Amino acid sequence: MIYEITDPLERIYRFLLSNNLVRSAADFSRMMGRSRTYHNTLRLQHRTPSPEAWDNLSLGLHRLLGQPIHCETRMVIRQFISEIRDRQIGGEVLP
Repeated sequence: MIYEITDPLERIYRFLLSNNLVRSAADFSRMMGRSRTYHNTLRLQHRTPSPEAWDNLSLGLHRLLGQPIHCETRMVIRQFISEIRDRQIGGEVLP
């Protein structure tokens, strides 16, 4: 059975972690402009990030594009940025 992560925040986190673009959930939380425990707290409480945290994450992903990273990695990061933007523009509540 293939397991696919459907939560956009978790997909982004695991991608960044597996590609060594963040070292931990604490780094990821800081990328969202929050305290080091923010991501883990969201997970445990089954909550979604604030709109400001999504904005900060998008900015953090944009900053990663300025680093020397593989072309395919860059493409996935751009898709994440688009996904965040599209959901916010569409007024959808991010899961």
